[in-house]
Amino acid sequence: MQKPNYNNYGTNFMSGSYGLKSAGSVLFLCVVTISAFAQQTSTITGKINDPESKEGLEYVSVAAYSPSDSSLVAGGITDVNGEFILELKQGNYYLRLRFIGYEEKILEEIAVRQSTLALGTISLESGEQALGEVVVAADKLAVRHKIDRQVYGASDFEASVGGTASDLIKNLPSISMNAEGEISVRGSAGFVILIDGKPVQADATSLLNQLPANAIEDIEIITTPSARYDPEGKAGIINIVTKKGSTDGTYLLVNALAGAPSLDTHGNARSPQRHGGDFTFNVRKNRWDISLGADYNRNDVAGFRDGQVETYVNNTVTSFPSEGERSYKKENYSGRAVVAYTFNPKNTINASVYGGSRMETRYADILYSQTRTIVGEESPYDALNYFNMNERERKSRFFIGSLDYTTVFENKSTLSVSGLYEHTNLTGPTRNLNLNPLNYADTLDYLAMDEYNPLDGIRVNVDYSLPLGKASTLVTGYQYRHLKHVGEFAFRQKILGTGEFEELDAFGSDVDLFRTIHSMYGEYQYRAENLSITGGVRVEDTDRRLDDYGQQQSYDLQLLNLFPSLSINYNTEKGITWKGSYSRRIERTTTSMMNPFLSRRHSEVLEVGDPNLQPELVDAVEVGLVKNLERHSLFANAYYRRVKDAINRVNTVYNDSILMRVYTNAGVSQVYGAEVGADLEPTDNWKVFLGGTLYYFDLQGTAVGQLVQRNSWNYSFNVNSSLDLGSDWDLVFNLNYLSRIITVQGEDSRFFSPNMTVKKSLLDNRLSFALQWRNIGMGVLDSNRQRISGRGEGFFTSTHYIYERDVILLTASFRINQLNRKLNFTKSEFGDREF
Repeated sequence: MQKPNYNNYGTNFMSGSYGLKSAGSVLFLCVVTISAFAQQTSTITGKINDPESKEGLEYVSVAAYSPSDSSLVAGGITDVNGEFILELKQGNYYLRLRFIGYEEKILEEIAVRQSTLALGTISLESGEQALGEVVVAADKLAVRHKIDRQVYGASDFEASVGGTASDLIKNLPSISMNAEGEISVRGSAGFVILIDGKPVQADATSLLNQLPANAIEDIEIITTPSARYDPEGKAGIINIVTKKGSTDGTYLLVNALAGAPSLDTHGNARSPQRHGGDFTFNVRKNRWDISLGADYNRNDVAGFRDGQVETYVNNTVTSFPSEGERSYKKENYSGRAVVAYTFNPKNTINASVYGGSRMETRYADILYSQTRTIVGEESPYDALNYFNMNERERKSRFFIGSLDYTTVFENKSTLSVSGLYEHTNLTGPTRNLNLNPLNYADTLDYLAMDEYNPLDGIRVNVDYSLPLGKASTLVTGYQYRHLKHVGEFAFRQKILGTGEFEELDAFGSDVDLFRTIHSMYGEYQYRAENLSITGGVRVEDTDRRLDDYGQQQSYDLQLLNLFPSLSINYNTEKGITWKGSYSRRIERTTTSMMNPFLSRRHSEVLEVGDPNLQPELVDAVEVGLVKNLERHSLFANAYYRRVKDAINRVNTVYNDSILMRVYTNAGVSQVYGAEVGADLEPTDNWKVFLGGTLYYFDLQGTAVGQLVQRNSWNYSFNVNSSLDLGSDWDLVFNLNYLSRIITVQGEDSRFFSPNMTVKKSLLDNRLSFALQWRNIGMGVLDSNRQRISGRGEGFFTSTHYIYERDVILLTASFRINQLNRKLNFTKSEFGDREF
């Protein structure tokens, strides 16, 4: 097998067996269960919106009552545009409009005398209650519940101001973050990111660490998504809703961030830098809507690690404790542009481009003290000290373009067509240098890895929505995705005493990944006043091929999968909402998980993937309830998740001083859990949000030929408190806590991070300053640090990751006009996931 020439890649991207296949090869299943409704005499129509954004509100309960005895006559729920239809006999009625987070509204003396009565647009106020001459105004609840998701307002978590999306999202219930910045939902790191409802097949941690928190309006957690969504992500979907611009006119938001000198550098040679800024500009006039945005962020992390590794080979114990710097340099910048044009109320087009660069460099300057001892003896027979300088750099330069078109037909059905193309160039040299600790000019070993990873991806979506009467809707669609990821990896070792390097063929190769997915889905939606049902099924045909040019071998995988889903919501007269849902999901492998050759990440670890790795298949079930009080909201959910072919990263012994890290399918994992949350307002100027989850994790299977039986109880909780101090001063405190976690070979210790923000607003809230105190430690609290340990056949390892505490940041924000409409900037579909 010869390595192909990619100079003409753009012309043959769609060719070959992995190009666009006939849609007829895919089974199209959709479920339509439609009841015939009795013909009514008259029809009442209307639209309900938010008074500030002027956007329609979905899932508003609309009920018609008889004024004589207050009996319920008819009911329904608004659609995605906020519109409703009620069919009634001629007569007199009153309507009651209800929606979580908004004030209930009564429309009295509705007289139905003709065949059609149009009520026009009706606005629901955000939690306002009129008591005589006094008006008590309350904010929207921090959490709002819909049929398939929980929605959290970003403004209620001000401690993230000036930060990134990860700083915001880690405060939500059932979401936790460890010392390495990895975010998990209900104990799983496998979730998918959506930006304004658009699928983004991206590495979540990388994406969330780049997106400015200032640009986010809401975070939506969808733990059991319906069939219309991509089925990827075993923990579900996180949808990030960007902020919104004015109805007409110009909007500008500018933010700046500066960090104080580090107070907790651990004596490292490098001092972290933290500064950045971003702006968002939007102008809307008549049919045109134009948005521009750019951001720059430098957010380094100072850290230290203290580790211990022991191997047991041939009756010899090799021990190599280590300590030294483990820090990160993180820098990124990007620019975005969106142009939208509305031909008429029924036809719109949207074009978007997004490009930029991001870089992350990990520094690990570690002193090792290695000894070898015969089992049963006290004194080592061999000792070696060496200083390892390890630097791994990941760079990504990317360009993404998308085009979307939507049309509405006379029967109110909607057709949407969208396409996305992405080119990302991933590179990242790794340098691993062992030196004599007494004389750094004395090189003991020098290994270098260079990689070149251009990635090209394309996605096409066609979605159609058809109303089926006053309460039912049928949604169907097709999606095509194609990914080609080229990988060229060269490993070299320096010939000591010379300036020459020699190639290490065992540690390098050229690999190409091709993946093509055809998807079709059908979904039926039913909405009545107290009952909402969404059910559907998605079919996906997947072809995956990995070509290894070093071993002259190809690895193929073909899959045909069904992904059913069902969600039910029921509202009782006592103000309690009951909900239940089921969803089947899939967690696909990344290219790095399948690389079939050894790669040297740092001194004590080699890494290898599995080209035959199977994706994880997930079944998720959830039941819960929501209770809203006058100023408070409570919710509770019980959930179950089963993962077949669970992918885990495990260690084995490569030789007496190096472990080998392997990706493998390790059996079946199950999670039984419950989460609770409370949105409280103890006083008019104090709001508290509490949320947490407790779950039982169980893994049964085999990994690297060894039986695996692991289980544990785990929990996490988040606290967010906002206090209005008066005179436009605000104080926000939050605490994120993650318990000890059992892993496939060991455990991760607890991890917690307290944070505080003081904010001052000026110029009628157009200008604001915020002073942030992150990872509060004060020399006493053991915050922002975690110990990772593991044990397997012939080895033991334990590493304490210690990252800086008491980080001080100052942010400034200036805004012209309000922000009330979505700015749909495109995000990465493919490259972030590999980064």
